[in-house]
Amino acid sequence: MAKQETEAADSNGYVSLIRRMQSECAMETWTGASKLGTKAPTLLEALDVLLSYLDRAASCFGGCRGGDHRAEYLTGRVASSCQACLLLISCGYYDESLSIIRSLGEIANLMSMFVTDRAQFERWKAVDESTRRREFTPVKVRLWLESKNGALVIDEQRYRSLSSYSLHASPNAVPQAYNEHGTTMIAPRFQAAGFLLCLNELARSMAFIGIFSGSLLELPKTIKDAIQPVCQMLVDNIGGIDIKTEGRPWFSLS
Repeated sequence: MAKQETEAADSNGYVSLIRRMQSECAMETWTGASKLGTKAPTLLEALDVLLSYLDRAASCFGGCRGGDHRAEYLTGRVASSCQACLLLISCGYYDESLSIIRSLGEIANLMSMFVTDRAQFERWKAVDESTRRREFTPVKVRLWLESKNGALVIDEQRYRSLSSYSLHASPNAVPQAYNEHGTTMIAPRFQAAGFLLCLNELARSMAFIGIFSGSLLELPKTIKDAIQPVCQMLVDNIGGIDIKTEGRPWFSLS
């Protein structure tokens, strides 16, 4: 009896409904992406190629360079997070994907610090956890990059915007509102503006991470040379829907 009740709940319950809607949203997302101009399909293609490179580099595919593998661990986290982000985007969870994008932006800034000054990478690996949490916060990393004229991938305004949309509870925060009316859509639904916003923000961080990872992982020049144009393709095809634009609804697809 208990088994029958479980099967009935699985086929007719709310979670089952949401799972079906997620599948439908994902189908609409990937079929609809090709109809949203030329930039979105190009970004997806470039992310596909870059993820393949990062996955292989992080897992020592083709040969292990030795060492402590800390750069590989960091790159592996990026690849996994990016995959999860794409999954959330495809299912219409745009707010949640932006929280991952914010984390990827933090890693992009951190990698920028490390390639600017390798000693910072060695210190990051060597200090204890409490010191690392205290001295390598997103704010301190950003201020350090500003002081050194390093590549700042996520500046203060973008970081604050990503936080307000995806992490910080606010009485005025409307969840999953990426339509022309600025109304909430809790159930998984494809919203073109949400899809494009997340794709643009994801591409921004991943483009820099691709370049920084090649340096941190000390990849062969041939592989770095192959990754560079893919990252440039990401940068060149970031669209106009930007997290920094304030006010909702804040976009136009025309």
